[in-house]
Amino acid sequence: MRDEHSYWSRRYPGTRLGRRAFLGSSVGLGVGAAALGVVGCGDDDDDVEEPAAAATAAATEAPTEAPTEAPAADAPQQGGSYIWEGDGIRFVPAVVDPHVAGSGGVRLWLFAGNIAVRRNFDGSELVPELFNAWETVDGLEHIVTIRPGVKTHDGPLTGGRLFNTEDVAVNLERIAGLLAPDGDASAYWMANLLQGLVSAEAVDDSKVTVTFSSPLAFPWGLTLPYASLMPVENFESGGLQNAAPETISGTGPWALSEYKTDESFTADRHPDYWDGAPYMDNVIWKPTGDRVSQSASFIAGNGTFFNNPSKVERETIIDAREGSQLFHWAGSTCAYTIFNTRSGATFEDPRLRRAMHLATNYVANQEAFWGKGFFHLGGVLNNAHAEGIPQEELLTMPGWRVDKTEDLQTANELIAAAGFPQGEGLSFEFMGNTIWEAYGYNFSIRQMDDWRSAFPEIDVEGRLSADATAHIEALTNGGFDISHLPIGSSSPASSDLGQYTTGAGNNFSGYSNPELDALVASANAKFIPAEASEDVLAAQRILLEDMPQLIDHRLHQAGIYAPDVRGFPIIPGATEPLAGNFENWDTIARHAADLWLA
Repeated sequence: MRDEHSYWSRRYPGTRLGRRAFLGSSVGLGVGAAALGVVGCGDDDDDVEEPAAAATAAATEAPTEAPTEAPAADAPQQGGSYIWEGDGIRFVPAVVDPHVAGSGGVRLWLFAGNIAVRRNFDGSELVPELFNAWETVDGLEHIVTIRPGVKTHDGPLTGGRLFNTEDVAVNLERIAGLLAPDGDASAYWMANLLQGLVSAEAVDDSKVTVTFSSPLAFPWGLTLPYASLMPVENFESGGLQNAAPETISGTGPWALSEYKTDESFTADRHPDYWDGAPYMDNVIWKPTGDRVSQSASFIAGNGTFFNNPSKVERETIIDAREGSQLFHWAGSTCAYTIFNTRSGATFEDPRLRRAMHLATNYVANQEAFWGKGFFHLGGVLNNAHAEGIPQEELLTMPGWRVDKTEDLQTANELIAAAGFPQGEGLSFEFMGNTIWEAYGYNFSIRQMDDWRSAFPEIDVEGRLSADATAHIEALTNGGFDISHLPIGSSSPASSDLGQYTTGAGNNFSGYSNPELDALVASANAKFIPAEASEDVLAAQRILLEDMPQLIDHRLHQAGIYAPDVRGFPIIPGATEPLAGNFENWDTIARHAADLWLA
């Protein structure tokens, strides 16, 4: 059962405010606020009669017979559909294997799957999911106890059997790349989350022994939302390759019932879900053209949820669809500008990387797109980590500061020293991807404009990848100059830094620095995360100097719900700023199980 006192509590009915209150409270939250803004349109001073009071009045007016009390409008009721029309993504991929780079299967498994553990709101503790308990003595050998009674989806593949310790063991070894069919683990892009895994073995019906060759802060890395643990039949049936409902089974609140490649997928409520069956009957996820088309469709009443709206989208939707309701908080997803630092690549020269950084107007770009109060500046490490550089400090540092006068002078000195005065002779492409068109494409354009303004002789053009698979392949193989990629932070901080270590599956920049590798290994070896802070801070100093990639923007997680949706998340601290938030972007999909329609 769910914790009814948690911030995902289904009992919260939401709050309706007028448009002026909506705009005032949302923007007025300020940078750093992690707050719930559940608001709507209409007269600001309307009095809303409480359901209990309405029922009392009705009873008083009935002189002869007490009426049967109808359910309150905000009471949970089963039925209806959770409809998510696109997220800047124009396709539904045929391959839905979240463990393998480029498969594009994450969306489905956010609804149909579960991860091992998740982080609490400020990232300080782990919360059980499919793991019920875990213990270690020396950081090398760990004993995991799985959650009992978790039923898989009742379909042809697993028949609703219980999720078991063999499933856990196989998933861990597979994520780590130990089960790669051809022995090449490079495609298993999350392997660094389980770096040094030797084996995972089912001991009995409740326990799994997990052994590493060197100490690791296990299972902190498994909080990454992509790291779904699936019934083993998924790996044997071929279902992950063709997304057929009869060959896919998960443990999540929604079971796949229809999958149309390049069109949509539908998943129905899992009545035996261990955390309580969803209220709505199904979820429907369907890309609807570009963001303009998605916004228009939501306004027309076709969608239930609109994800991560920009400033213009928020204002447009709130004006046009009365009663629309917004919430947002400082999330853990960052979007990175990634330089190809491989030998012989244009941006192997760190002077050029630093020049591009200094010429980027981070604050102006984010305010123009997200609006004030809907973003955080980010440095090397997501500053939701306690060890990350806080926004207040970044605002005083070269590149991130608002006054660009000195930054632009230094940038031109650096680019000239690298052999390209005012950018003359420097020609490269910025590789983007339609999958992140909602903000990746927009920020890429803004950044290229910044560079053209700072270096008038530069030759930079944008290039869109054909699809997500082609994009990841180009990143993996070094077939790019500069690219853009959103990344959900993993925990602890040393795992997040794993993307910079030599040979890591998600080290798309190709960066290699033995000193950094040693620091990250040292941090990982301190299997109590708080003891690794010194190593993490030292690693950031190296990366600030070398700059293989930069956090282009750290968006607030945000969503607009249709007027008749109820059961919104309660964010701790109300309007008080929080030090950080590690609830991943997947929670927007996952907490759909708690929502209902009025």
